[in-house]
Amino acid sequence: MVDIAAVSYLLSSIASIGKIIEFSMGMNKDISESEIKKAREEAAIYGKQKVQAAPLEAIAKSFMMSDQIIETIRRNIDEAGVEVADAIDNFKKLPESVARERLFNARRRFCWGIHQIKFHSGGTLPPDMQQEWDRSVCDIYKFD
Repeated sequence: MVDIAAVSYLLSSIASIGKIIEFSMGMNKDISESEIKKAREEAAIYGKQKVQAAPLEAIAKSFMMSDQIIETIRRNIDEAGVEVADAIDNFKKLPESVARERLFNARRRFCWGIHQIKFHSGGTLPPDMQQEWDRSVCDIYKFD
């Protein structure tokens, strides 16, 4: 069985980044700094709540991958989160098409990380992660 703490951190990252991606999909140029700050705070809280409510042991048992693979996936998902944060921070400064492309690429990278979990878990995701997959509209990407 994989390390439950690693699963906890991974699930928290997926939940909070998924929430901020959901927020970014509805952004427009007149977004205020306070709205961005509030969205980030809510995403962090959501990530913590998701971990507290998740059956971490059951999720860890469903993972058919090593701790090293989980760490690599988590790192990729966290890097996607940094890309999303950077795109959000620069949203007003960049041409909208460039900003949206950066958000799209970061979202694709995030979804790729979740897909890797799906791949290593025999084609299914734990329900909590499937919910983030669905909320982040990852099904628009084809990762075959």
